[in-house]
Amino acid sequence: MYAPFTDRSARNQAPGAEDRRAAPRLKSFSDVWADPGGMEPAIPCRVIDISTTGAKIDSPHGTLPDQFVLTVGHARHVAQVVWRRQTMVGVEFQKGVRPPRSGGKIGDRR
Repeated sequence: MYAPFTDRSARNQAPGAEDRRAAPRLKSFSDVWADPGGMEPAIPCRVIDISTTGAKIDSPHGTLPDQFVLTVGHARHVAQVVWRRQTMVGVEFQKGVRPPRSGGKIGDRR
């Protein structure tokens, strides 16, 4: 029997610190693609945890740009990097911003 994932990260926080996440995270460990757009190739990554508002991503195969399209299965999200630590990045999904068509840069209109 599987138990639901419980985020225990709050236990490791400094006294008085609060969890600032807008939505609960779920462990994932899914292989995904980060597409910087234009002529640059997509970068293979792994989602460590994900929520409706963002994700923690491991990118050992390349440095991710500040903004990119994250493809998770059939879903595509415009992701904005909010923190970086070695090969890990935390991203926030940009609500109301539509991912560009394949090969397009974020913000391009077609």
